[in-house]
Amino acid sequence: MSIEGPYVNSSKEAEVLACQKAIEFSMEAGFSRLIIEGDSLNVIRAISAPVANSSLLGHIYEENRCNIRGLQVFRMVRDRYAECNTADVRLHLNNCHTNHYSQYNLPTASNVAGLIAGDFDPNNGYRDIIDKDHDTKPTNTTRQLSVGYYAKSCPQLEQLIGSITSQQFRESPVSGPATIRLFFHDCFVEGCDGSILISSKPGSKMLAERNAQDNKDLRVEGFETISKAKALVESKCPGVVSCADVLAIAARDFVHLAGGPYYQVKKGRWDGRISMASSVASNIPRSNSTIDELLKLFSSKGLTPNDLVVLSGAHTIGFAHCQNFVSRLYDYRGTKKPDPAIDPRLLKALKMSCPRYGGNNDIVAPFDVTTPFLFDHAYYSNLVAKLGLLATDQALFLDPRTKPLVQALAQDKQKFFQSFVVAMDKMGSIGVKRGGKQGENRKDCGLASFVTIRTKPTSLANRNRSTKKPKLIRAMRAVVQRVASASVEVEGRIVSEIGPGLLVLVGLHESDSDSDADYICRKVLNMRLFPNESTGKGWDHNVMQKNYQVLLVSQFTLYGILKGNKPDFHVAMPPQTAKPFYASLVERFQKSYKPDAIKDGVFGAMMKVNLVNDGPVTMQLDSHSPKNTNDAVEES
Repeated sequence: MSIEGPYVNSSKEAEVLACQKAIEFSMEAGFSRLIIEGDSLNVIRAISAPVANSSLLGHIYEENRCNIRGLQVFRMVRDRYAECNTADVRLHLNNCHTNHYSQYNLPTASNVAGLIAGDFDPNNGYRDIIDKDHDTKPTNTTRQLSVGYYAKSCPQLEQLIGSITSQQFRESPVSGPATIRLFFHDCFVEGCDGSILISSKPGSKMLAERNAQDNKDLRVEGFETISKAKALVESKCPGVVSCADVLAIAARDFVHLAGGPYYQVKKGRWDGRISMASSVASNIPRSNSTIDELLKLFSSKGLTPNDLVVLSGAHTIGFAHCQNFVSRLYDYRGTKKPDPAIDPRLLKALKMSCPRYGGNNDIVAPFDVTTPFLFDHAYYSNLVAKLGLLATDQALFLDPRTKPLVQALAQDKQKFFQSFVVAMDKMGSIGVKRGGKQGENRKDCGLASFVTIRTKPTSLANRNRSTKKPKLIRAMRAVVQRVASASVEVEGRIVSEIGPGLLVLVGLHESDSDSDADYICRKVLNMRLFPNESTGKGWDHNVMQKNYQVLLVSQFTLYGILKGNKPDFHVAMPPQTAKPFYASLVERFQKSYKPDAIKDGVFGAMMKVNLVNDGPVTMQLDSHSPKNTNDAVEES
């Protein structure tokens, strides 16, 4: 959200003061950016975004000539606020002569034209350390990365990391695809800055990227590889090499160890301090994404349709869990039929491993069914033969925009290797952090010196309201209905049913713990929702006093959030965690009441729930409800 301030038409001194006040206000309001632009610096815009707890950064954009008043404001801001927790101040400066640059130890106007973005230090002059747009698009920052970045400070770097990656590949081959995937997920969220490696603070409900639902199945072997490699590097070159560079080098090593190309990795990335679980879902490909969605996502990262096809070739090694493709096998896009674009032989084999209901959540299948452990171009040949594992893989062959390149790569391994090297270099330059203002060099890749883990920025409008700040609901949720009868049907068969009692729909939040389960169990069983016939009181007895039954049904959609018109369930507990947790909840109810009085549905199944609501009576419980439920909002 952008907030545009008033125009300032008084003296230049007043304009300088207005700019200073605007900067002070933006920091107090919690904004991450303040942009001051115009002929006389008289337009003030405050742009809301997640605040990066870093020292003040200055971005200077040279448009023909720059205003000496702007340079004075910039110097004043840097001197006064260098230690404040703000993000960046961009000054669009006009109407300045060359001698003004030399006065502040800046490059001459002719040199600035070639240096699109940079950081001005009143003491050390101009340091070109930042990317042009401060986003995830590759820019001229890439020229600051270099193959020999650590040639003097840590000349044995690649040998050190190579000793770890080769050992991991021998002892645990899955470390290869796990680390490559880790690199992809890191670069696509916040840029290639090692933020995927940061761990959430123990006990905190504010989660880092690695704990986002879409990252829950990232293999631990990938994290362990980087941890071991970083520890070895720190023992030989303490405080020199970033986790982001270790990850980039390790990913390259595993590509080569699996039979793929060896290529030089450009280095010089710094580790980022921002790691937000809420940033993940909208920034990484999903197993059911359409080609349109994938092209839009890759374009937002500065990548082309060709890059999409080539980088997808990393699926020539690695595995996916059943949950990522099971809908293709039984109910493709709601048709209740398999995906017609899958070979019948592959369909039969996958169905044997991945049943529609009740399967093992740990079962995986290879992306490349012909050479699953070899980095080659067979992935593309498989797509031509309708042997793609994920719907997004097979769609690359079905879409006319990407099909020609799939066919070309299927016939030419060398072309794939060459294209992959170029695409990896390009992806490895997304959102690179440079310098201490933007990042750090972490000794422990899981621990940042300080890290921003936020779920929602605060806008100026909300800051100015007198109403209380909305509170996020982070709780186990139960919708309790008093019923005359209820039943659960799966594939035409009734699997559970009760007479009079309670039907309880249970939604599990990703942060739920045993204390949440205890609260919901205690409250549901003791809610006085039934009449006392002997006294005539309407709300006097609980379900146990009536000797009635309880039917529990797991329903993750209780934590659905609409993004536009599409539901998103990223705050719900992921299935592999939710299944055993829900089972323990059912057991807790059985122990608190009596086993034969507690029924439940089939976790993860497509269920038809039939009920006769008695009243009707419906109550909602949250294990940690805000005091004022009218203030409760769902996080986004």
